[in-house]
Amino acid sequence: PPPPPPPSFGSNQAPPAPPPPPPGSAMNAPEQKQQPPGLPFGLKPKKTWDLKTQVKRTNWNKIPVHRLTEEAFWVQVDESKLDTSGEICEALANKFSCDTKTRILKQDSQRKGADQNTLKRTRELKVLDQKTAQNLMITLSSCKMSVSEITHYIISVDEEHLNAATLQNLIPLLPQQQQLVRLEEFRCQMDELHEAEQFALSLGSVRRIEQRITSIIFKLRFEEYVNDLRPAIVAATTACEEVKKSKKLAKILKYVLLIGNVLNSGSNRGGAYGFEISFLPKLVTTKAEDNKTTLLHFLADTVEKKAPDALDFYEELNHVDRASRISPEQLQKSLEIMKKSLSDLQRELEVFKPHDAKDKFGNVMGKFLNDANDRFQLLQTMFSKMEKLYTSLATYYAFDPKSYTMDEFFTDIKTFKDQFIGAHKENAKLREQEKKMQRAYLEREKREQERQKKLQFHQMQNSDMNGDDDKGLMDNLMSRLESGTAFALKPRRTRVADVRNKGQRTRALANNILMASRG
Repeated sequence: PPPPPPPSFGSNQAPPAPPPPPPGSAMNAPEQKQQPPGLPFGLKPKKTWDLKTQVKRTNWNKIPVHRLTEEAFWVQVDESKLDTSGEICEALANKFSCDTKTRILKQDSQRKGADQNTLKRTRELKVLDQKTAQNLMITLSSCKMSVSEITHYIISVDEEHLNAATLQNLIPLLPQQQQLVRLEEFRCQMDELHEAEQFALSLGSVRRIEQRITSIIFKLRFEEYVNDLRPAIVAATTACEEVKKSKKLAKILKYVLLIGNVLNSGSNRGGAYGFEISFLPKLVTTKAEDNKTTLLHFLADTVEKKAPDALDFYEELNHVDRASRISPEQLQKSLEIMKKSLSDLQRELEVFKPHDAKDKFGNVMGKFLNDANDRFQLLQTMFSKMEKLYTSLATYYAFDPKSYTMDEFFTDIKTFKDQFIGAHKENAKLREQEKKMQRAYLEREKREQERQKKLQFHQMQNSDMNGDDDKGLMDNLMSRLESGTAFALKPRRTRVADVRNKGQRTRALANNILMASRG
């Protein structure tokens, strides 16, 4: 007869049991105690061990008795004396039993884990490739759960033990249809499969496992989606309202229009009724004559003098910074992803069939879908309101909302706001520097005036003293002229360094005296 059709992916039906072995096979035939007559060299019949469970057989070749010699090692061996208590026999039955239902439980959990790891290493992959198996084992070890546990948690939608990131990594590792068909052939020999293949077979047996995991991931991340979208929509909506209602920003924009029309007077750009908001951050590009300040500095200085109440206009724009980092396009994409996920979940629930009595997917996800739909509709309504407000803002300031996106608009407002604050502070520093320079100039002028006054005072004193002594000087001069002393030669000063001995100095002194007496 033709072979039965292969099981479908995720089928709940167990494959047909294998046919029983034929009568007289080695598995069912009891071991017969043979008593070979006339054993040589004093050999005795070997002990037959009483095992309470069927065990795996060793694949060795027995040495026939006729090949033994009297000197042979085996003639001297009686291995039954090594296990008189039966401990080794029991341990072998536990570790190499073929009957998993009657396998004796391990007492030491650490030894159990070590034994299982040894068996894992010895098992060979039968269906999966090495890379997929390795990734499955990494995922399984990161979960710190057994194959049966993680399968149970997925079926029962146990959010306490499930992790969205782990489930996301698990999706591309799920077995394909052909792989699952081949793995199903080993379901009756589950213990012979590599643990990664056991994991794949266990998950693959759940109907529509990939769609189920995807829906669970969406549920686990739903709160994160809402917590990201809702504050962003609220911030952008509030920012639109703030910009449109700000009277102080309106004053600033009026002064910008005035300054621009004055500078552009007589040109094609003059006489403007308004300007693009994108021009605001470009005020810093127009340099003043001193090449130190810009048109923005002039604007800040003008507003400070003419409308000081508008200097803190940025305090009316508290949500602009947050709105500048919000992309409506990304918000729209996130909402579309949520909508599609909810639609997929709806379809999954329509075709859902319980895997077993413990399957809670339908109940848990059904309640979640109702709540998620309501919250999604609220987000969608908030997003629509945000779009309408921005469209209204675009009409108010006369720009195209499609070519000038909301994040670009608020980025320009934020940049201008920050630049204005900086320019206002720089103006204050420049004024302080000018004041310092003015004070320094005045101090220098004051010191110079005081010096001139002191100089004039000393000159006046000298002038008075010279007037009193003029007559005495003239009398003294006439007396010296009459006596001839006024024409006397002035003694020449001699440097000690030029005189080399005492005689020279004496002769020079004598000559000077002689000349003075003649005069």
